Amino acid sequence: MRFEDYITEHFSVSRVSMGTQLLLKDECPFCGGAGRVYIGRKNESGICFKCQRGFGAISFIMANEGVTKPQAKAILSGHTVGYQDLEEDEDGPENDFSVWFPPTVPLHESPDAMAYLTGRGFGQDIIDRFGLTFCNTNVQIDDKIYWTANRIIIPLFDAAGNAVGWQGRDITCKWKTKYTFLTRCNSSKSRVFSV
Repeated sequence: MRFEDYITEHFSVSRVSMGTQLLLKDECPFCGGAGRVYIGRKNESGICFKCQRGFGAISFIMANEGVTKPQAKAILSGHTVGYQDLEEDEDGPENDFSVWFPPTVPLHESPDAMAYLTGRGFGQDIIDRFGLTFCNTNVQIDDKIYWTANRIIIPLFDAAGNAVGWQGRDITCKWKTKYTFLTRCNSSKSRVFSV
């Protein structure tokens, strides 16, 4: 079974970004938010722009079904009998793109961000296609401050479609550096704060 088949059997979806992505109309299995979960049809990975969680097919099924990694693999491969007895792999749960995203809002909620993009010829199709959002606050993790306020957040993906980081584009033109970057990191031991 393809991940897309699993999604369409269990969720209400619409095709967006010229049919390259699925947008879940139902709740995110990670945070319970609705209407902000996008899944790439080709790479079978996605992101929830409400909780900023990147995921692959296996971890999504694990969260949605409340099962272990081997059980999720069995469900995805179509084995519907006996999968409940499978035990956890020795290598532990899936390393699921440990990338955090700053707290953001949809771009249409920031007139300044929308004016910035439309002034450069970017329309809603580009915003949807690349999952652009807007961050209006800086973020602190432990002792490090990420200067994310007043920046358009652009998710970054590797060739396989896995979320590996983000970049934030300053829209005020007041900062010396136009972009701030975050690449893959392990956020499981860190807490994210708005400042």
